[in-house]
Amino acid sequence: LMAGTLAGMDVQRAWVVHGAAGWDEATPIGPFLGFEVWHGAIHRHDIDPRDFGLAACGSNELSGGDAAANLAALLAVFEGRDRGAHCAALALQCGLALFIAGRADSIQNGIDTAREALHSGRAGEWLARLRQCAMAKSEFEERCGARLDRVKLHTDERPFLEDCPLFLHRQYTRDEVLVTFVYRDAQARWKNTLNGLQT
Repeated sequence: LMAGTLAGMDVQRAWVVHGAAGWDEATPIGPFLGFEVWHGAIHRHDIDPRDFGLAACGSNELSGGDAAANLAALLAVFEGRDRGAHCAALALQCGLALFIAGRADSIQNGIDTAREALHSGRAGEWLARLRQCAMAKSEFEERCGARLDRVKLHTDERPFLEDCPLFLHRQYTRDEVLVTFVYRDAQARWKNTLNGLQT
């Protein structure tokens, strides 16, 4: 039904997934169904994560908790401390997303790209920069007394951008004040901007 609805819309490509054990997402729990919407046509795919070298797991291994528990689980994967079910689930979903977005020519290659980013530590470095971004943004908003909601995508870090379509690099505007934000020296640039606003 959902795939049929998408097929009737102005959508170039989309997937609707029915996961194993009733999950609404692709997981290593077991085989899942993927309904691919491609230029108005629907194609069914029966996919087994084990075909991509991902070990099967139980639903209990992926069950979430409160916000703090879910954050701890995510950090464990990004920081390389968890190479189990959560890591496999993240690699599967990112790999599928890269394939759907046209950033990988197969699901397997998408999974391999996601695994490499996780296992090399690049994903962890990206998450640390993103957290630094959030902290700096909060500091800026607190000092300026306003929220910064206008966002443009911008980056000077092409390697990760090429691997991950979800890479965020934000450039904020507030009135006539333009804040250029570069991750590797984020704190210095934000503080320089804050100092400039105060003078």
